[in-house]
Amino acid sequence: MLALLSSAALGTTLLAPTPAAAAPVDGSVTASVLLPYSGNCDITGDDDSDTRTFTSSGRGKTTATASYEGTESGNPLNVAFTGNGTSTSKGSATARNGSLHRARIRARHLVSLTNTGSWHCDAEVTADSQIGTSFVIKPSAVGKVLITWERSEGGSIAAIDLVGPGGNPVFSMSPKKAEGKRKVKVGNGSYYLFVQFRTVANEDTPLVGETTQRDARYRVIAKRVPR
Repeated sequence: MLALLSSAALGTTLLAPTPAAAAPVDGSVTASVLLPYSGNCDITGDDDSDTRTFTSSGRGKTTATASYEGTESGNPLNVAFTGNGTSTSKGSATARNGSLHRARIRARHLVSLTNTGSWHCDAEVTADSQIGTSFVIKPSAVGKVLITWERSEGGSIAAIDLVGPGGNPVFSMSPKKAEGKRKVKVGNGSYYLFVQFRTVANEDTPLVGETTQRDARYRVIAKRVPR
């Protein structure tokens, strides 16, 4: 399976190749909530992250959850903001005759930020989901994989990437439309599907005394279909 590596601000995601897993389908699910900020601010609360793995030879599904709640406390006479967020990421997969049958990826993000004063920290509450699935396509299963996606308003699908045998890119996009689908040809070999969802509430959006709230839901399905 391929490991997931990210920059501290989740701005850059790298796919680090490792030996392919023995199971026909497996993967990892990471849920994160963090609060990047700048300026002379003292933030209470810590970033949170949770990673789980799944395999088609076992239960074939897993859920990772992370949460954050904090406030700026460095200037108690003029507090800048309060914020909280939750990220729930889910991954599941099934195999048929030793090849991918279906991988299902879902997430829900809840983020909220209240601007409580003129003191500014350039802060944002970011909920992030990163789900990676390794799978095998045997010669008897060569054909196509149908990738479908959908999301609600308030969030973004940062990446849908499919890497083929030898680490060669097969498909990559950051879809702007809320829903869509794409068929991708697959031959014999090992593949890796990586999906990243991100939802942000930042301090610049709400006026003093107002709150920005976002409730975003995501789903991506990859299913092997006949050629």
